[in-house]
Amino acid sequence: MDSSSEFAPTSVQCKAWVESRSEGHSPRCPVKKTHHLVPDPLPRSKLRVRSLIQMVNGFARSLLVLSAALMASTSGAFAQDSARDLFDQGVQLLYQNKDAEALQKFKGAVSLDPSMADAYSIWKKTEQRVWASMMVKNDELAKVARHFLRMAQLERKRFQADEATIRAAVEGALSDDYETRVQANNDLMSNHGDYAVPYLLDALGNADEDTRQTYAILALDRIGRAATLPLVAAVQSENALLRRNAAAALYYIGDSRALPALKRLADSDADASVRETAHKAVRKIGGAEVGSALALYLQHSHDYLVGSGRLRDGDVLDGVWSFADGKLVHRPVPTSVFGLELAKESAYGALAVDPTSEAGLIALTRAYTAERAVVAAAVRSGAEDMGSLEGSLGEISITVQLAGAGIVRKAFAQSVAEGMVPAAAATLDTLAKLEDPDDLGDSPLIESLVHEDKRIRYGAAMALAGMNAKLSDAARSNVVAALSRAVLEQSVRLVAVIDPVVENRGVYSNCNSKSEGLVVEANGSTTRVLAQLATYPRDVLVIHEQLETMLVDSVLKFCKDRPHLAKMKVILVTKDPAGAQQVYGARIDEYLKTPVTVEGLTGRIAKVLEGVGAGSSRMEAEVTAATAAKAIANLDPAAFPVGGASGHLVQAAQRTNDAVAVPSLIALGRAGGDGDLAGIVVVMNGSKARESVCAAAADALGRIMARSGNVNQASIDALAALARDKGLSAAIRGAAGAALGRAPILPGTRTKLLQDLRVDPSTGN
Repeated sequence: MDSSSEFAPTSVQCKAWVESRSEGHSPRCPVKKTHHLVPDPLPRSKLRVRSLIQMVNGFARSLLVLSAALMASTSGAFAQDSARDLFDQGVQLLYQNKDAEALQKFKGAVSLDPSMADAYSIWKKTEQRVWASMMVKNDELAKVARHFLRMAQLERKRFQADEATIRAAVEGALSDDYETRVQANNDLMSNHGDYAVPYLLDALGNADEDTRQTYAILALDRIGRAATLPLVAAVQSENALLRRNAAAALYYIGDSRALPALKRLADSDADASVRETAHKAVRKIGGAEVGSALALYLQHSHDYLVGSGRLRDGDVLDGVWSFADGKLVHRPVPTSVFGLELAKESAYGALAVDPTSEAGLIALTRAYTAERAVVAAAVRSGAEDMGSLEGSLGEISITVQLAGAGIVRKAFAQSVAEGMVPAAAATLDTLAKLEDPDDLGDSPLIESLVHEDKRIRYGAAMALAGMNAKLSDAARSNVVAALSRAVLEQSVRLVAVIDPVVENRGVYSNCNSKSEGLVVEANGSTTRVLAQLATYPRDVLVIHEQLETMLVDSVLKFCKDRPHLAKMKVILVTKDPAGAQQVYGARIDEYLKTPVTVEGLTGRIAKVLEGVGAGSSRMEAEVTAATAAKAIANLDPAAFPVGGASGHLVQAAQRTNDAVAVPSLIALGRAGGDGDLAGIVVVMNGSKARESVCAAAADALGRIMARSGNVNQASIDALAALARDKGLSAAIRGAAGAALGRAPILPGTRTKLLQDLRVDPSTGN
């Protein structure tokens, strides 16, 4: 049967229509003179279950609902009864605030290597507040919680995607028996979601099975929003009937995320019935004036990128769908980048509509660079669900470079304007590969050297340091200034501010310039800040009590519902702290009385963070410092005023991270002066157990004295002591000897050193 033919509904379809009307459902069918495509007569709202827990670093999928079959399989003999017992004992100890003892019980449960089904059973039995408490008390308890939550999630995922179970439910959903269909549809919706959609496509596109087409659409309508994205992918099928029925299913689901694809079908599909069905779906979901397909794709890409509410609770899946070789293909992605993956897909959709669209290229570039920033930060922090994506970082860089310098510049400017600093900073490295080093002109790399946000300054300086570019004296000084501050970063505390009061913006900006290790990002838009928090967690959230579009209570609920924000502290700016405390109580960590001052704000931030481990922010800072130290060590002192940064470099050399200390000492050896020698001697004498640091310090002493022509006796004595100490490694003693060889010491002193270090080949001494 041709997909565009007209046919009367079958008796079964009429029966379904009558049944639905008897329950109060009578939607208009979007397909002219074909099936009465109606939802099952049970209200979908009564069957949907909201998520109760979202897991940190990508554990956003709910683990709440599993079918009776899964529960039966895990409620019998428990393979590791002792693991459950130990975990329960740990929970009881946690209730008594005996955290150390509880941790030992939890570790004991882990050591017994419980199965995924066992972990699910433990999760199911344990109250949500226990998991939340474990996530925020300390890092060790959080690791245990993540271990069990991850295993429980994997068990749910295994069942959710189980082919045999889904096929059995699909057969029920396509049955002629009404009660069987209702039960099967509820099963597909509750337990399988988007994973069920591929198994319904055969019926959806089978021209010889009118009734099963209808039942497939009913099943997809029951699955609801979880079916939207697989169906959006399925409209790329070459089967016109499948495209039409997918559009019909999307009509009933009513999810606005389908609008760009539906509008594209309505405008340009080769099949008339597909165009008509898609057109009706567009009118129902988006109204009469929805704009062009290109505009919709671009808007959706932007919404996914900034998190402006396009995704509801429960919409975040554990993968994305595409259509290839006549079937749906699922590609797993960490939930923390799910929205960015949709931003990319929408940008690609825009370019499919208009391959020449500059806005489409900018949207795609922004999505890729934002994803790169999230993945890179997560990998550095050791996020369990991001390890598989580490290899994609280089591929993302290659892809973004294809956009060209002009597009990347505009993408950078838009990210900066919208406060997406991590994404903007990630763009700078790409720009360094694309810009002409001999003619940077008005490149954002130059102006970023003096940006108010130090992450932008650092990113620009590191990028320019590796370009060997022609720079003005001012630009070279700015590069050194930024790098010399970056090498001192030990932890960067991120503070998000929601404050519509324009007069306070200057205070927040001054906090950045006057406070070490603090980045304050202020915005008057509540929606924008919450969107950023959904992707980039912060250490502290500052909320002004007078918000423009949302209540403070709503913001607090948003944060409470997202476990990855569980450790975030909240400060409320208010004119009446005592009164506000009566209203919000322990939900607010500190209160700041207006007017806002730099001292008042930084004091409150310091107070709420007192005793709170830096965690991933410390790792981020260490990476920043190490990268900056390496960059400044590679600068040519004849072209860049590296010597002016020697004070900071001596401080950096005293750090315990060899990746920071060693290149800082190398830079000092190339550009340091006599005034730095004493500090380097301290580093050398204090790092004899760190071979690379001690050797680098010795080398720096020799190079500085050789360059200046001055002999520093304290440095000579310290080097001589190293050279004589046969308990030290050959690398350290060799570096000390080479340094003494470079130093302009008097001949008599050199002769004495040679006598002290005389070697007898027969004894090796």
